[in-house]
Amino acid sequence: MEAFFKMAKNVYHIRNLRTTKFYRIYAFLWMVFITHNLIVLFKETLLKDTQLKNIGI
Repeated sequence: MEAFFKMAKNVYHIRNLRTTKFYRIYAFLWMVFITHNLIVLFKETLLKDTQLKNIGI
């Protein structure tokens, strides 16, 4: 668990998150993952025939 939170602090910038409660951090990470999946879905469905498909997130 500690390795996951260390990675999450660097990748998802939860270092500045104002809570230390496990379930609040868990909910924040779920929102991050859902947002990421929606962006990927948008790129794959609506931008598949354009040059913007290969743009980074």
